Amino acid sequence: MAGFATGNAGVIIVTVALQGGAYGLAFGGSLRHLTAHIPAARRGAVMSLFYLLAYGALITPTLLVGIGATVWSDTVIFPVFSVLAALLCVSAVVVEHVLGRRGGQPAVTPASTAEAPRMSEVD
Repeated sequence: MAGFATGNAGVIIVTVALQGGAYGLAFGGSLRHLTAHIPAARRGAVMSLFYLLAYGALITPTLLVGIGATVWSDTVIFPVFSVLAALLCVSAVVVEHVLGRRGGQPAVTPASTAEAPRMSEVD
């Protein structure tokens, strides 16, 4: 947001590059985690849903901010969006921390050690 507020093209480029790099690292890490923990028989379905959710997570805020910018000015909608996004991120960290302390993490068997389902078990 600071990059766009300044109007400086260099600051904007650096800001966008950093945000894109962070999203790329998070996306790649999530894919590696999923691949390591999902049995091969279910991997296609889970990856398809993951891509759907990931791209939905990208487009939904963009559409909402775009709609909000048609109703309110840019200087009103972007700070509100930034605060809401920050609150969502902090709440996700808190939920993850609380679940981790309570032992709410499900037991996961890595795909490399999981037994593949027999043909009679696959629907």
